[in-house]
Amino acid sequence: MITKSDFANDLVSSFFKSLNENLTDYAVLRNYEGLPEKNTSKDIDILLNPSEIDNTQSVLMECASNLDYLLIWSNPLDYLKGFVFAKVGDSVQTVKFHLFIGLRWRGLDYLSSKKLLANRKEYNGIHVLDSIDESIVSYFYYTLYAKKIRNKYQNKIINNFKSIEIFDRLQYLFNSNNTQKLINESISDLNKSVLKHRKKIILKLFVKSFGVKYFIRLLKHIYTEYFLRFKFGYFISFSGPDGVGKSTLVDTLNNILFELGITDKEIPDHLLSENVPALHNTIIAKKSRSNHQYDKPYQAKPVSYFESFLRSCYYVVIFICDGFLIFNRKRKNNLVIYDRYIMDFSVDTRRMRIKMPDILSKLILKLLKFDDFNVLIIAEVDQILARKDELNREQLDYLLARYDTLSNICKRSTIYSNSNNLVQSQKDFLSLIFLNLNNYLLKKNNN
Repeated sequence: MITKSDFANDLVSSFFKSLNENLTDYAVLRNYEGLPEKNTSKDIDILLNPSEIDNTQSVLMECASNLDYLLIWSNPLDYLKGFVFAKVGDSVQTVKFHLFIGLRWRGLDYLSSKKLLANRKEYNGIHVLDSIDESIVSYFYYTLYAKKIRNKYQNKIINNFKSIEIFDRLQYLFNSNNTQKLINESISDLNKSVLKHRKKIILKLFVKSFGVKYFIRLLKHIYTEYFLRFKFGYFISFSGPDGVGKSTLVDTLNNILFELGITDKEIPDHLLSENVPALHNTIIAKKSRSNHQYDKPYQAKPVSYFESFLRSCYYVVIFICDGFLIFNRKRKNNLVIYDRYIMDFSVDTRRMRIKMPDILSKLILKLLKFDDFNVLIIAEVDQILARKDELNREQLDYLLARYDTLSNICKRSTIYSNSNNLVQSQKDFLSLIFLNLNNYLLKKNNN
């Protein structure tokens, strides 16, 4: 059974080999111990001179293509370009790269990439930052972006700030009258120093960078954060009757994406966001409904037509409200995953204990188009009956036919037949999702 992905060391080795052969000025910013064979972090952060970014991106794409990796996520920010690649073979292999376009924060160059790269070192055939420079970069990066230093970097920063070289190195990279004070206070209390010096650092950077070039970079930052983010993220919903093995497959995908840091929830949402209350938990629900066995939905009788209408209205309104929450998650460039969604609501009304005319089911499915891609997971009736015994063969035949009919209405839907052994099914399923994500990104980039 596949529970997580392996590190794509073949792609990483090929990429760094190509960078070295091309004499590219680069340096891994941190967490390089173990590269290129293994990685101790979610991603590989690589510092580049801004003039080298396009060529380096092309090299990365070529290396990935030669090794049959698919691009499944990208993050085109004004200060970095992020990429996640995946391949399904004997195992599932993934890797996440961040290519830093110099060192920028909101259009401000906070440290000179040229000076840092001139002082880089070699580790295991890979160019990395000098240890002191690495600590300086981490201090400024987390001061500006997070307002606190991550625990895993604190000891290294403090130890390097005690070095006799730190004053000259800080003055060289960030000339300031408060350098010694910043060093002393960082050694004493690192995060307190961050909060105290952050505004002074920003002011000095602004004064130092003030000019036409800075305003061009600032406009690019504003465009990225307030306009380009409307196109970020991707929402995949998974549908299908109980017993097809849907949750096992979806959980496998979500575990891999969460491990890579490209989805924000460790457990996929189920029909609605976790913040949205189920109908039977709301104050408008009848108290008698709380006694139902909601883990056995088909054992409860459907409600009256009037209550069905009220329930349908409630869910439609909640789906719309939930759509705004999903949109906000997508703006943060998450791959949003739902195990069950509007397709299931429209198809399997009995499971929802609702009496709904077929024309209304189709109308809801056509109008509520929040998911970018829907995967309908099906299986043979005998397989479903072996896993779940709530429905008989005749009921399952009807339900599968209904899923098939309504999936044809939904043009963003595709069917996956879960009929192999578990491991092979996981591989086939992941291949389908990764290919869809790759096609979406290629189409998006071409536009």
